[in-house]
Amino acid sequence: MKLHLVSEEDYEDFVKGMNDLLFESLEKYEEWKRELSILRAFWARRERRVALLGVEDRGEIIGVARLLVVPFYERGKWGENGELRGELQDIYVSPTYAEQVVRQLVKGAEEILSTRGISTFAVSTWFSHVWSGLDKVGMSPYARSVLFYWDTASEIPLEGNPDVKIRLAGREDLPALRNIQRQSWGLFIPPNFSKQDVLLAFYRGEAVGSAYLNKYSGNMDFGVHVVRPYQRMRIGTAILRAALNYYRERGFKKMFVVRVLRSLSKVNIHDSVALKFYRACGGRIAREYRGYRWKRVKRRLKLVDLGEYFS
Repeated sequence: MKLHLVSEEDYEDFVKGMNDLLFESLEKYEEWKRELSILRAFWARRERRVALLGVEDRGEIIGVARLLVVPFYERGKWGENGELRGELQDIYVSPTYAEQVVRQLVKGAEEILSTRGISTFAVSTWFSHVWSGLDKVGMSPYARSVLFYWDTASEIPLEGNPDVKIRLAGREDLPALRNIQRQSWGLFIPPNFSKQDVLLAFYRGEAVGSAYLNKYSGNMDFGVHVVRPYQRMRIGTAILRAALNYYRERGFKKMFVVRVLRSLSKVNIHDSVALKFYRACGGRIAREYRGYRWKRVKRRLKLVDLGEYFS
């Protein structure tokens, strides 16, 4: 087996052969990822591609990946490199060759990054056989996230609260949005109105829920928020139905939402409620992302099974 750089055309051809429902072309995929970078999730942040890597066996490509550099938001938690770290993503390989290909990709990625003075490195992937390969080369999981999607040709299977009224928010609604997020989430991320249209939900005249709809990625950035006294009243369902209709009218084929889990070894109550809500409202799980890195202290970590959310 041999590692080498591959062309965009060869990368596209290999990935299309894997029947990935989110991959139409490399250009569109990377554009979608750029728009998702507003989330600053471990696998979705402002990225710059360094190379497209391929592993070849007897003249045939058997695995590919994208090698990136990304902002180093976790500088205070791990690593020592400063402003950028390397990130290996979108690893496509059949289970038959997973361990050998993963070894080649990790080794080659670190060699390429070292020539650029980048020593801190992570891998993000959603294939279980790649997780196994990373375990075997000695890397450990450090983050976990779930990507849900809805086909816009479908409908949300649950009815929303009929007393909820929803409209687009403007800058004058920032105090209401701040109150909603702080009560729902404990913090406030202001909307970027150049990239997001904001749904604001009212129940009997009171602003009680919101969602940031990314105009370019089809993603509900940071999820659906409802103030706690009004949760479990189908207000979030009404927001989801309005969001799906928004994306359908604008020609999107899919709507997404990302949930970054707060723990690897358990699903806390907040994550459990969110995962069950999106599933009950017809969301399908496109990918369970896991982030891997080298750890100074090796320890066995048992990740909780998310099977009940996939069924």
